[in-house]
Amino acid sequence: MLTSTVFPWIQYAIAFLTSIVILIMVLRMVLIAADPNPFSLLGRFASRFRKATESPVKPFASIFIRLRINTKFAPIGVIITAVLAAWFVGSVTISLFSTIDGVVSSVIAVEMLKVLGYLLSGFIGVLYLMIVLRVILSWISPGRSLPMRILMKYTDPVLRPFQAIIPTIGAIDISPLIVLLLLGFLQNAIRGIFSL
Repeated sequence: MLTSTVFPWIQYAIAFLTSIVILIMVLRMVLIAADPNPFSLLGRFASRFRKATESPVKPFASIFIRLRINTKFAPIGVIITAVLAAWFVGSVTISLFSTIDGVVSSVIAVEMLKVLGYLLSGFIGVLYLMIVLRVILSWISPGRSLPMRILMKYTDPVLRPFQAIIPTIGAIDISPLIVLLLLGFLQNAIRGIFSL
């Protein structure tokens, strides 16, 4: 129902918006590389365009400075973030729509155990995506940003017991990987048990 009717339109919108972001960032990099005369028409356009696109690029520029990478490549950070955000929004949307479709069809067929199965599977799917997003954000912005604090609030109850048991390998915490594997196994088991 929702998965086959509404989701394709959402998918098109996500792809369109992501393409616009990529196009804008590539144009910004081309204009910076071209370095036109600031008094020409193209130079004035490049200056205005750079100022207009500065706010999403600025956080990545500061990260690139710390990593000793040329800041003219900071738009690549915006592109990667836009692609990851598109993937995350698409994944959450399809998980939510699949859960809603499954619950509705199970209620109509009066199969209450399947309703429980779809709800559990949807919850595990969203938790899985939140852990993946937390891992990605910890690489991009290891500080305590607001999105990271929100993700930590909801994923810490699952991750903390595993972090206490599983040692880190150097500076790398592999407990999220173990939790993701277990959640995937649990979600598949729920689908099998409830015949979803």
